[in-house]
Amino acid sequence: MPNNRKGKWQPFDALKGYKDALSDVEKQRDKVDKPLLSEDELMILNYKITSAYKNKHKIKLEFYQDGFIKNIEGKIIKIDQINRKIHLDCKVVNLDMVTNIQ
Repeated sequence: MPNNRKGKWQPFDALKGYKDALSDVEKQRDKVDKPLLSEDELMILNYKITSAYKNKHKIKLEFYQDGFIKNIEGKIIKIDQINRKIHLDCKVVNLDMVTNIQ
């Protein structure tokens, strides 16, 4: 008897797309709202950003993107006041999305 039964006992996706839909629901559940910062917090954040830029310190930036709080480390290369963006050595972040800096 030939040994070609290998494919017969392989698991399969009976409900096509179910795993993907379940994964999407889990991602949506983990999303958070964008934190709102007070005027005082915004002033402190602005001071920290300009200080880190002038002194060329490496920073840890916390920012909001697509429903999640993300972290990135790097040095500030440029602060674009007109387009409201911070250019790090590895990424460009929207100033309005920054929530914390260390």
